[in-house]
Amino acid sequence: MKQKQGLLFLIIFSQMFFGAGCFPSRADKPAKTASEARLNLPNWGITIDASYDKKLDGLVPGYKIVTVALTNKSVDMIKLDPQNDQWLIEDAWGKKQRAIISLRIRDIKTWTTLPPKVKDIIEYPAGVQMGYTQTFDLFFPSHVDLERFRSISFYSAVLKQNFDALSSTSLERAVPAASEEIAPSGPLPVIKPKTVPAQPARPSGGN
Repeated sequence: MKQKQGLLFLIIFSQMFFGAGCFPSRADKPAKTASEARLNLPNWGITIDASYDKKLDGLVPGYKIVTVALTNKSVDMIKLDPQNDQWLIEDAWGKKQRAIISLRIRDIKTWTTLPPKVKDIIEYPAGVQMGYTQTFDLFFPSHVDLERFRSISFYSAVLKQNFDALSSTSLERAVPAASEEIAPSGPLPVIKPKTVPAQPARPSGGN
């Protein structure tokens, strides 16, 4: 399966439109610009890493970008649904901000202006194969403040399951206290209680 590197389009896009001069040199020491969160879900075999870097603001005109790395350590493929999946960011003030996960579906006008290579890289993936990490990008309107975001949540339409990730300051509350066993891909079998046939009553001593 082809793995799309979400931030790779930064290089391609910048080379096409901005040129190399817009990047700081290695000698520069800019202030930290990224906010990050991680969620480890051993029972589902899922790890979610989310990162916002304000240096990517406006790279796609009108949008800010959160890069997500979804690692699949389960025993089956994780299927994604660009129509019905939902990703939400809780900003520093506790307000929920809903991401656009597919510009092709939600903003066709902007989508048509992007080069074909960029479209291929930023398109929402169909799934993550077992043992792989898939990196992709979520898009937010440029007016949304994503710095120091508190958490990210993911609703899987296929699994009908919501996954929450708190920011690094509260990460310990996000990790469920459970064993490292991975949940089976199918429903658990129903175990019927073992029944023991009743013994016939012994006859009384009689007269």
